[in-house]
Amino acid sequence: MILKKHILLLTLIAILGVLLAACQPTEVIKEVIVTQEVEKEVVVEKEVIVTQEVEVEVEKEVIVTVEVEAEAPPEYQVIFALYQEPQILNPYIATQTASGETYAPILEGLVWVNAQGEYFPKLAKEVPTEANGLAVIEGEGEDSKLTVTYNLLEGVLWSTGEPFTCDDVVFTWEAVMHPDSGAVSTSNYENITSVECPDDYTAVATFEPFYGPYLQAFYSILPRHATGAPEDMQKWPFNWHPVGTGPFRMTEWVPGDHITMVKNENYRDYPEKPYLDKFIIRVTPSREAGMAMIQTGEIDFLWDLIEAVVPDLEGKEGVVVNNTPGIGTERLLLLLTERPGGPSNVDWTLESGLPDPADIPHPLLGDLRVRQALQAAINKNELNDILLFGAATIGTMELNIGWGGAGCEIAESAYDPAAAMAFLDDAGFTDEDGD
Repeated sequence: MILKKHILLLTLIAILGVLLAACQPTEVIKEVIVTQEVEKEVVVEKEVIVTQEVEVEVEKEVIVTVEVEAEAPPEYQVIFALYQEPQILNPYIATQTASGETYAPILEGLVWVNAQGEYFPKLAKEVPTEANGLAVIEGEGEDSKLTVTYNLLEGVLWSTGEPFTCDDVVFTWEAVMHPDSGAVSTSNYENITSVECPDDYTAVATFEPFYGPYLQAFYSILPRHATGAPEDMQKWPFNWHPVGTGPFRMTEWVPGDHITMVKNENYRDYPEKPYLDKFIIRVTPSREAGMAMIQTGEIDFLWDLIEAVVPDLEGKEGVVVNNTPGIGTERLLLLLTERPGGPSNVDWTLESGLPDPADIPHPLLGDLRVRQALQAAINKNELNDILLFGAATIGTMELNIGWGGAGCEIAESAYDPAAAMAFLDDAGFTDEDGD
């Protein structure tokens, strides 16, 4: 009978070299020298127990995997301050400019307008015009018809992952024109008699009669799958959490504080675009509070500055004031018709329509010479320089930039007090006391 008893004494001496990599698990090699001391019992015939100690050196290699937590890449975000919180984000119900600023990164239309006032395609492949054959005019006057064909981008997804198709264009028209939808304006859609889909990526809208600003229609497309019945549009959850095809999607709205948007993973140019990871709308109590915050770096953009505060920010370290001419105009509206109940005793209302000024002209403003005198007596450049610090552009008509002003070069009116007096004299108005 032979008995064996093993007593293992393990002494580990480790030399560990770790090379860390940012994003990958690192393999580390340990060199381990193991000494085993083995005690054996041997039974011989005379039952004399002899103890032998044997030392064996064993060299082993042990591979250890160490998980190293990668350093997160930098996050790029912009904080955009609004001193007016939007009430609703459905473009066909909203009336605030702040609403448009908020839903713009989320929702898209078929075509849109750039800073130069020129139309460019968004969800359409090109801008439909007469020149490219996608806008066809037939007939004249009340019997005219305009057929507009939109070739839609293919492969576009809503932020929910559902495909954008012609059916969403049809639904937008149906929702806006439904009598119970509550849409605040239907002017761009009233002349549309049909929207048809020859296929998923072609939309054909027919305007009867011809509608000049047809490109204003479909400025924002509504998703059929993420909204609801047109008659329930006022109650859609979409109104406060819109689903779009734009570069961002909303993740959070804390009333009175902020709205957070992140990259839309289903955006057609993702992941190359958008360049930002987050776009945050910060609600401030006032324009003045925003002016203070942009100087301390709490916000990156401040919305809706007025010309009067431009001098307070120009020249401030780290602050850039951006003055870009807009398509809006400030103007005087003159009533050329006699007021209701005037000397001619004609009663009229805005609802019934203005009478022809040629029939009952305004006793003063109905005379062209009086209007010319007013034009010559207003020093527009002085008003701009003193009140608006030179930040405005002197206007000449309603459409001053872009396609609207193309080919309509109208000279600025000259400030000429002497000419103004001459117009008034000719109209029979005399400055008797010289003031």
